[in-house]
Amino acid sequence: MVGAAVALLGGELRASRRVKIIGESFIFHGGGTFSGGVRIAGDRLSTSLGALLPIGPAPFTIAPLVNFAWSFGK
Repeated sequence: MVGAAVALLGGELRASRRVKIIGESFIFHGGGTFSGGVRIAGDRLSTSLGALLPIGPAPFTIAPLVNFAWSFGK
């Protein structure tokens, strides 16, 4: 749907110096998604591991999420 509104709600909770619990929800007309997981931060490399769950009339499915972020520079 072109021009349809989408809402985003997200947050994180620091579990320790390098570990965060993360969650994010997208809500749109007819459904949405929820994702949650853990982010582990190193000095230059951060990794997020979690799951994506659709919300709505679609069949129940869980998709794995894996993200890597590398910090270039000092």
